[in-house]
Amino acid sequence: MPLYEIKLKELRKRARLTLVELAERTGVSKSALSKIETGESVPRIDTIVLLVIFFKCELADLVVIHK
Repeated sequence: MPLYEIKLKELRKRARLTLVELAERTGVSKSALSKIETGESVPRIDTIVLLVIFFKCELADLVVIHK
């Protein structure tokens, strides 16, 4: 089991946004967002902060740490 999980897809779906719409609104490329959602890529801290601000959520809503 991985140490953490990025819940981007869940937050994006809850906001009823496509990857393209989220990319346009955040300035993060569709490709980067897709890779974050699939676990192919680890987001940079500035991207995580940007997404937390965009979704108006807590860090723990986006990044879930498994113990």
